[in-house]
Amino acid sequence: MGSGKTSLQNAIAFMLVTRSMALIMDVAELFLPHHQVVKPMLERIAYAHGIRSIDKAELIRQALRSGVDIIVLNEARSGGEFKALAEAITLGHGALTTFHAENVEAARARLRSLGFEAEELLRLSVIVEVSMTRDVRFNTETGGVYEVVTRRFVRKIHNVEPT
Repeated sequence: MGSGKTSLQNAIAFMLVTRSMALIMDVAELFLPHHQVVKPMLERIAYAHGIRSIDKAELIRQALRSGVDIIVLNEARSGGEFKALAEAITLGHGALTTFHAENVEAARARLRSLGFEAEELLRLSVIVEVSMTRDVRFNTETGGVYEVVTRRFVRKIHNVEPT
């Protein structure tokens, strides 16, 4: 069980029912049944008979050609994916993705380590930090059983005021 990044991403995308979207995923984990999804686009690894791999950066470029309003990327991991997503944003497309980092400063450092200048992208983005805690408690009402209680929450929202 994760902190809820994908659940939050799916909930935000679910509210954008009137916009055409491209869902770009390595694992099919986003579900938008009543939306104008052009096509779910799945990353593919290379295999026999000369079938080449297709990474998420290439899928973002293909989505731009299809004329979608919003690109929903289930998780951005590489510098190439961030570069393709930044290009889509500068062309006027909306984008929605998740990213593993402890906080905004860690995100900035991680993007720099990928060879990507983060300042402009982070300045233009609404960033939602989500987190999770797990506590163990002794429940006397259920006959003295220890329970693991998981709590997901939004820790902080950045850049919500227009500049």
